[in-house]
Amino acid sequence: MNESVREDMEARLAKATGELTARGVAAVTAGASPVDIARWTMALTTQISLATFFGYAASDREAAQFVDDFIESEQAIFKNFIEGVPGSRFLPFRHNMRLSKCMRRVWVLAERVVAHAERNQDLDNPLARVLRAPDGEASGCPLHSLLGAKVADRRTRAVEYVMGFLAAAPENPSNALSWGLYLLSRHPEVLAKLRAEVDAVLPTGAPSLDDLGRLKYTRQVIQETLRLYPGAWCFDRETTREGIVEGYAVPRGALVFISPYLLHRNPRLWPNPERFDPERFAAGHERRPKGSYLPFGAGPRQCVGVRYAQLQLHLMLPVLVRDLDFSMASSRAPEPEPLFTLRVRDTLPMHLAARLGGSPLGHHRT
Repeated sequence: MNESVREDMEARLAKATGELTARGVAAVTAGASPVDIARWTMALTTQISLATFFGYAASDREAAQFVDDFIESEQAIFKNFIEGVPGSRFLPFRHNMRLSKCMRRVWVLAERVVAHAERNQDLDNPLARVLRAPDGEASGCPLHSLLGAKVADRRTRAVEYVMGFLAAAPENPSNALSWGLYLLSRHPEVLAKLRAEVDAVLPTGAPSLDDLGRLKYTRQVIQETLRLYPGAWCFDRETTREGIVEGYAVPRGALVFISPYLLHRNPRLWPNPERFDPERFAAGHERRPKGSYLPFGAGPRQCVGVRYAQLQLHLMLPVLVRDLDFSMASSRAPEPEPLFTLRVRDTLPMHLAARLGGSPLGHHRT
């Protein structure tokens, strides 16, 4: 991605995040309580992702339905994956039947996104430009190469592209926000320090990209949240040469599994590793062995959306902690569900209300 395209996309992200987070906060504080924060944040990140990349304004109902379908689909796909039975996804098990229904609904949503890009001449994003290009036209745009030069081929491939995007973009930021709000609700001293910084740097409105450099403690809170609950909780790599690891001989071509979840809780690397302590990432405390912190994986196959996810977290969390009062609606601690990412198992119910001294729209009351 060249520099101008990246800057344009980040500007779109900041605009969509500011507008939709403010709208989401206003709606949720006017509604019933408690709220399943895991589903609410994912519905919000879904709307932000679709608006940023495709100019599509997903309704609250569309976003909520997608979240339900996504979670059920991921559970079913992971079940087939972990059981390791060849062809099991084609067998008429109950979870596979539900998976088919969920995937059909997601396909319909992706079709709406593509149709919107096709018919709206005012849209100026890569998908819209490629879909509107004449038959046979080629360009240097990677998306054009992916979807093909023939108009007849582009639509189906575009729908598949949007589905792949939906499978990747909204989940990691929403997981981190869910875990972050839970941790902050359990650590009022951290929340107080975070709010003091946000109130000073960002008393009203949504953060701009230029504001993020001044939200230093916010960054530490996000880094510590991702240490305890990394989205990429486990991944594999194939060795390119033989070696010795912790006294074990590892041959060339071996499949090695790496678990950031366990790595980030190794007391040799992280003193008191179960403690939520954003000060670990303060200036002067950041020296640690290479490879000890891998919330988005590492190497050439690191999560391709790492910058997008980090920006979205830094844009959303300040607004949520400034404008919302939140507390757990259950005494039961949430349990992680290690699927393809580390999400909350079942639900994460929280009481949400407009924070005293600030309005849901991010403007302090008088």
